[in-house]
Amino acid sequence: MTLRLFGGTARVDITPQEAVSMGGYGQRAGLLSQGVHDPLFAKALYLCDGESRLLMITTDLISIPNAIYTGVVKRLVEAGGVAESEICLAASHTHSAADVDESIVIAAPNQQYIGWLVERLVQVGCAAASQSIPLSLKLAVGTADFLVNRRQKGENATRDERILALQVNCLEDAKPLAVLFGVGCHAVCLGYDNLLISADYPGVAQRFIEQQLGVENALFVNLAEGNIIPHSRPPLDSLDPRGYLGGTFSDAEAVGMALGRQVLACLDGAPSETQARLRVNQRQVMVKPTHSETSWLAAWKPLLAQRKIILEYLPEFRRASPLQLKPVFTLWRDASQVVIEHNLSESEMRRLMSAVSSFLMLAMKLANPALRKRYPLAVQTIEIDDFRLLALPGEALVEVSQHWQQLNTPHQATAFVISLANGYLGYLPHPDNFLEDNATFKYETIMNALEREATRLALHQAQQMIQS
Repeated sequence: MTLRLFGGTARVDITPQEAVSMGGYGQRAGLLSQGVHDPLFAKALYLCDGESRLLMITTDLISIPNAIYTGVVKRLVEAGGVAESEICLAASHTHSAADVDESIVIAAPNQQYIGWLVERLVQVGCAAASQSIPLSLKLAVGTADFLVNRRQKGENATRDERILALQVNCLEDAKPLAVLFGVGCHAVCLGYDNLLISADYPGVAQRFIEQQLGVENALFVNLAEGNIIPHSRPPLDSLDPRGYLGGTFSDAEAVGMALGRQVLACLDGAPSETQARLRVNQRQVMVKPTHSETSWLAAWKPLLAQRKIILEYLPEFRRASPLQLKPVFTLWRDASQVVIEHNLSESEMRRLMSAVSSFLMLAMKLANPALRKRYPLAVQTIEIDDFRLLALPGEALVEVSQHWQQLNTPHQATAFVISLANGYLGYLPHPDNFLEDNATFKYETIMNALEREATRLALHQAQQMIQS
């Protein structure tokens, strides 16, 4: 059923007011930000057709940890007007924002920032949901030309170059009000040597669209970005720290401007609709975590094997113990320095960094029994006319997006996966990613926190929700 749409938009500044530890790069362990290059925002878009509602909140953050997501959603539901299943809270995945993951030890300024952040997210959501402006929509699909698959090499590497674009206009005067857009690409134009707060290329694209169209808000969602980086980065995977050193604000400007132009180009010829079909649903799939049945006794042998490899390169890691955790907290940083200072070969780099990754993942699971219990994986579907959006709480790899397209025949072109939404459960590989050559030595599959079939279970749950 197509109905007349109403809604509104709002924004709030979420730039840290003081120095904070920054998320996204383990090489920054022990360091704090040294200033602000460009501001961070949370933006909200509310759509309602009288029967279904969608409150989309986008943020210039590395992720939306589960604690922040549940706290914000609870407050918004209590405020009235929107149900939990109708809220989508997403992060851009900029690696130059504050570290907001409360599951690890973080600096005191970040703890203060997180409390302040939750208040701001509730504020912006309530502000948008309180509006009821008659709206019209434009829906379009564009193409990005700056994507690189960091797990695969060559021209035939898998990529999803589609751009999602949705423009909201005021019905009364046809004036553009907001644009929701997205592409699947890590926000890593800036490397780990950058200590200035920034929204990276998504911030550039949002500002450009707002200036060119005169809209109140341009809202960015990251799509299936788990194994995709911008072409300004060397084509090296996540294990190699040499791929994420350097990078400039000019790089972010170039990628963001390219994205912004492509969004405007695809929207320019799109028809405007005064009625639309809106449907939002959310369910949970219970999934097993990795190492869920691994005991300390069974884990001891692989832990010792990984520790032995690490000690070959980092003898000082011998000091690490349950009473001395600092060498563990700085392990990724320290191993990265060895790779760079000794210019390790590809095989040596992969040997060391995969041992570090495996050690950290297994040790984290063993140290926290809660991480070995079944997880509720939130699966949210958003249908706007022929567009079928699947929001997942982690970093979906591009193969997940391809599978979602296959499940949505004949709507493959308008079936998108939104990553980093409604919580954060780490990387979300497709089962096929575990069958790739050297998958046990690739970051996204080593650091996968869930059972290998998790994304397939989520995809089929979403398909049932769409078809019901």
